[in-house]
Amino acid sequence: MSFKNINFKNEYRSFEDNIINDFYIPALNKSIRYDRAVGFFSSTALIEITKGLSGLIRNDGKIRLIASPKLSDEDIEAITYGYKTKGEVISRNILYSFERDFSVFEKKRLKG
Repeated sequence: MSFKNINFKNEYRSFEDNIINDFYIPALNKSIRYDRAVGFFSSTALIEITKGLSGLIRNDGKIRLIASPKLSDEDIEAITYGYKTKGEVISRNILYSFERDFSVFEKKRLKG
């Protein structure tokens, strides 16, 4: 994991450079930490840098964001739905673990 083989510029300008492809993706692919403080943030920003985030995840990296979130109606709906259904998901998975068919080896082990 090294940045030595990446030719970073001293500065990037959105009207001259493809900042996502030229900076974020190569940098995040080699990173173990991504810290960012921004005035506004939306989930679409993460979508744009997904290729780089996969490298950060492979490197067992961490992301820390300080932001005033700019949430779309879809973001708010997804968060609300997630809070409402998390109990259902947990309960369903616990019940499934007891209701599924066990393998021959699992049955022998459970019988004692």
